[in-house]
Formats: sequence, structure tokens, C-alpha cells
Amino acid sequence: MIKIFYKDRQEKFPEEFRIDSTDWDYQSILDTLNEEVETEESVPIDVLKEIILRVWRVNNRTNYYKDNNNIKRVEKMVKANDEFDDDEITYITKALKNSLKPIKYINKQSKAALNIFNENGFTVKDHTNTKYYDGMALDVLAFETSDKIEESTITETRKPSIFYNDELILNGEVIVTAPKKDDN
Repeated sequence: MIKIFYKDRQEKFPEEFRIDSTDWDYQSILDTLNEEVETEESVPIDVLKEIILRVWRVNNRTNYYKDNNNIKRVEKMVKANDEFDDDEITYITKALKNSLKPIKYINKQSKAALNIFNENGFTVKDHTNTKYYDGMALDVLAFETSDKIEESTITETRKPSIFYNDELILNGEVIVTAPKKDDN
């Protein structure tokens, strides 16, 4: 089959540009074409850690904007304003809700990316709102005190801990809030 293809193909060219096919080993060409090409190249772990960290940050930021927007507050203000008729109120509230669509989309995609990492052995651990104990495998960036808490708590995760197949590959960076001590 390849001989026929080759011959037909060569006939399209002027004779001085044709390649003599009598010395070609067609079976080795077919074998080479049918071999699986190895394309698996490993990505350096430092690059993977940085990618995971950035996806996690995007996910956290979009979660924050989704949860801490002022759309409901603005909707109430618009509805309470007598200058707007019902059609204008509907248009404004719809526009406000649509303004969150890009954030929701990015949030959904970043969650999907984190799930892919998780399915491939990577675990991302956000420590926010968990108890803090001395000796935890975390880098504490700052200790704060507060009257409102009773035990040391991680109040902010700047970098999550990243594990690969249950082995720690990146220490988390956190801010810890501890209860104020009485000076009595």
C-alpha cells in the first residue's frame, strides 16, 4: 500500500525531482510510523508546586468575591429607591447578578483543576480555622492575640501545605491567633 502511495505521490513531481524508491525498506517505515512515541516528560516538582499554589490562590480569591460581594445590599437599596420603576429594578438586579458570572466561572475551573491534582496524588491542605499546636509542620508568619478566642487558631493560610501521595512537599505558611494572656 505504501509503495502505491509513494509512487503516485512521486509521479506528481517532474522527473528530476523524484526520489528513487527502489532502495526503501517500506516495512521499517511502517513499523516506525506505528511505534508509540514516548511523550511523557516529567514536570519538575517545583513547577508543579507553584502551579498548584497559584490555582489554590485563584480559587480562594474567587470564593472570597463570590461570598463577600455587596449585590444583595445594592439590590435592597435599588428596590427601596422610589425613582426606579419595576423594569429598571429588574434590569439592575439582573445586571448585578450577571457581573458575578466570570468570577463563578473562574471559581468552577480552579476547583476542577484542584480536583485533577487531587486525583493524581496531590493533596492541598488549607489550615484556616483549625487549631494550632506547637510542632506542626507549618511556617508561622505571625502570631497575633485576641480576646475573642479561647485557644490558638490558624486564622489565615498564606500558602497551603501540599502533599504528594501523603508525603509533604510544601510547608504551609500561616498566621496564628492566640488568646490574650491575663497579666494578673
